[in-house]
Amino acid sequence: MSNKKSNEELEDENKRKKRTIIILIIIIIILLLLLFFLGFRVGKIGYSNECAVPVFGEKIKSIKVSDNKQEIDKNTPLDIFSNVKFDNKKIIAPGSYGSYDFMIKNTGLSKLSYDIEFKDIMDNPVNMKYRLKIDNVYIKGNEKEYVTLDELNTKNIKVMENSNNVFTLEWLWEHDDYNDTYTGSLKDNQYYTLNVYVTLSDEE
Repeated sequence: MSNKKSNEELEDENKRKKRTIIILIIIIIILLLLLFFLGFRVGKIGYSNECAVPVFGEKIKSIKVSDNKQEIDKNTPLDIFSNVKFDNKKIIAPGSYGSYDFMIKNTGLSKLSYDIEFKDIMDNPVNMKYRLKIDNVYIKGNEKEYVTLDELNTKNIKVMENSNNVFTLEWLWEHDDYNDTYTGSLKDNQYYTLNVYVTLSDEE
């Protein structure tokens, strides 16, 4: 009888341990889900989401993208909206402006052509305008004028073998009284994201 009781006690103890483990796993899953959703709720205008530069193409091993801090791949977050007015935090607001430098290098043994495409994601109106320099010369916009995002895309940029192009992306949240007032009155869903895509051109 004592052995039988002992076995029953062991079975009960094992069941209790399994229940405890299951409960802990459920708690951990709930905590992870809470943290995940909280991460999407903390952003306000204008905190930008992290940006990335996906790079594609058959000869992609010959193209290297980098900025002043790091080499960039498709999962690298960028500091496009690092704002000196807010201690270099990623904060944008009506009237704020800044710039971001990056470099595209051809490490191969032949000339390449590539395209740069910019796409943004916003939950509410943000009147962003841009200018783009290549090797310190404006190719989109000029000293007096910014352009819209649709006008910013650039095709068939040439880069010689073992050479690089240095880009400066300048941004400005241009005032728009109606949209700025509307966006500023909202408490949630205030996000602005800019993504940059570098692809090999069809024309090389």
